[in-house]
Amino acid sequence: MKLLVSEIPGEGLDVSDDVALEPAGNAVLVASVQRTGTEVRLAGSLRAEMQQTCSRCLKQFMGEFEMPLGLVFLPEEEMPRTESGELAPDEMNTGFYRDGELDLGDVAREQAMLSLSMKPLCSDSCRGICPHCGADLVEGGCECGCGLSDPRMEPLRELRDSQKANRQGKEQ
Repeated sequence: MKLLVSEIPGEGLDVSDDVALEPAGNAVLVASVQRTGTEVRLAGSLRAEMQQTCSRCLKQFMGEFEMPLGLVFLPEEEMPRTESGELAPDEMNTGFYRDGELDLGDVAREQAMLSLSMKPLCSDSCRGICPHCGADLVEGGCECGCGLSDPRMEPLRELRDSQKANRQGKEQ
């Protein structure tokens, strides 16, 4: 959905837009749009469902999330041009529109991509795959005999076992 900034009424506009997300997924943007001069404020929420790959087991799953939106848009001509190209902290929620037109589909896609987890999980209890043989630990154990133990943890295991033996000796 594209909005012509000049046609946003003074009292604002309520919008709702269904957006297709790549590679697979969809989002629903529900927002209130206000215009003051050339500045456009968008406040609302984005609910999305996107196909993701679990970072532990590498299986595809549909992840769902909902996020609040509070964005400000200015004409592209007003974009700050600094030598370093960095944005100031107060400009982080500022977007820019071109030719007097704001594309809500682009806004929804951008916000959905920004809200994705860096390490998506199909479930919190996902055990992933064995780092040695590649067996799926979600479906069962592995047969490689690696034991999934870290040899650096052996001194701590020995300490735990010795403390356990001392406690049992005291109880007898």
